[in-house]
Amino acid sequence: MGLPKPDQAIRVAAALSPLGILVALWLGTIATLMRGSTAVVCVVIGVCLILLLMAGSWIVRVSGMPRVVVAAMWATAGVTCVGWAWQRVAYVMFIPDGFLTYGYFLRPPGSAARVYMMSGPVELGGLLFATAFGVAARRALKAKTRWWVVTLLLWWLVAYAVFALPSVNLWAQGDAGIFI
Repeated sequence: MGLPKPDQAIRVAAALSPLGILVALWLGTIATLMRGSTAVVCVVIGVCLILLLMAGSWIVRVSGMPRVVVAAMWATAGVTCVGWAWQRVAYVMFIPDGFLTYGYFLRPPGSAARVYMMSGPVELGGLLFATAFGVAARRALKAKTRWWVVTLLLWWLVAYAVFALPSVNLWAQGDAGIFI
């Protein structure tokens, strides 16, 4: 068994590129949060979303999938940005004094804020992500790129991790999910 052909190496690199983005997201988030900078975490998340779109277009180009798959990926990125905007608007509307206190969502005034800030955007985003993945997977299967559907699933799971990461911070603080 010899070395893989360059074409095979490029295909493997394209297929595994979402995992590299997930590692970059994880390490970048840890590094910036240890320094106490949430603004830099937002930049890291945004850069990972851009890298994920680039990886998605690379996957489609290398695999020979139809362009509709790229459109579904861009739609997913759009849903991500709208979901983040929704969370920010809800945060400004529902959080008194602009500071989320520890365990706020567990008290009666915070229960509505939890639905509008976390549950609504994350669950609707997940439903729209699944729909976009379904469209992309169906098109990929029609194009006879069956094994690439696994890579598409990986891409959408990483996209959901990028989308849901800001909600983890809200959950940890507002639901008292971490112990200080």
